[in-house]
Amino acid sequence: MIMLDDTQLFKLRQFLAQADHFAMENVKAGRGGPFGAALHVYCPAQKLWIQVGDFAANAVLEKGIASAHAENEILSPTNIAQLKDILRNTSPDALVVLTSSGESCPACHAKEEIVARHLLAEGLLETSFNFIVTYGATYADTLTVAGFNDAPYLVDMQRPAQEQTIRRLSFSLDDLPSPVAHLFRTAPEPLAVVAHGDTVMASGLDQRGHDLIATPEVSAIRTACRLRKEQQHDRPFDLGAATLYTSTLMLGPLAYAECLWANITTCISVNDSAGSAFAWTEAPTLSNTEFFKVVARHDPQASALTLLHLPEGFKNMAQQAWRARITDEIATTGHAPSLYNGATIYSDQK
Repeated sequence: MIMLDDTQLFKLRQFLAQADHFAMENVKAGRGGPFGAALHVYCPAQKLWIQVGDFAANAVLEKGIASAHAENEILSPTNIAQLKDILRNTSPDALVVLTSSGESCPACHAKEEIVARHLLAEGLLETSFNFIVTYGATYADTLTVAGFNDAPYLVDMQRPAQEQTIRRLSFSLDDLPSPVAHLFRTAPEPLAVVAHGDTVMASGLDQRGHDLIATPEVSAIRTACRLRKEQQHDRPFDLGAATLYTSTLMLGPLAYAECLWANITTCISVNDSAGSAFAWTEAPTLSNTEFFKVVARHDPQASALTLLHLPEGFKNMAQQAWRARITDEIATTGHAPSLYNGATIYSDQK
């Protein structure tokens, strides 16, 4: 296990304070929620900290994408490419530190795991202890201060599949709505489609050659949200109990959590599509079933991450700014604004 000394811990608390301040400015600018993140590499031999990209913040309101959380934004393709370049030019005992002002939701946790496992698979990290995710506010803190409630997502993912929120079904091509079936019949590779009834909202292909987390499901959901944003919907991040069709036969935790955030309530695996011939999983070396357990159970023995909660001295200013903004809006308009917090089963938290 990686042991951090007082100097390193002091530095991590500085990063947390900076991420929190960045998130507070984000709230004031109206770009998104009260969450910030940063990415750094620590080189032990030189005792050197290298920042990867700029600080990032929640961009759900700005982009209209349900899972454009701070961790999602900091793990951008540009930052991952820079991170790999840095690691190639340092020793394998380097530490990667992702700082998040709030505890990561399951979707962000899955993305962190995916990135860490790719770095390990490519020999750029020595052990799973070398990827640290540190955070300030817990789920309980965030609920109390800002009114966001991520805990039900994790609880839902820990239930048996038949008791989870998202229905998972398997259809043949002949069972699909005609417009959806056409897309799958002509797809030469793994495909995902977001639809309402017979109406296709968006489709997506596997884009992980460019973006490690852009599975077909993530690509389709992001595209659907972007299109709604362009069409000036009030809540583009809410796909309104849509259905996700996918050539993935077993849903992984990333796709599942992304569906929860975007309010997709049914996932249908298309078991005889052309794309089904392409075997793939969300994370290297793990089946989606195994990976689902890793994310849902927070098992440190199975994880590729070291999670580090640092509450001491954390001021949580951004979430307090968010609460003040909501309070002001209620005083001005007489009612609470319509917030975003995922699937409609959690509507009391919106």
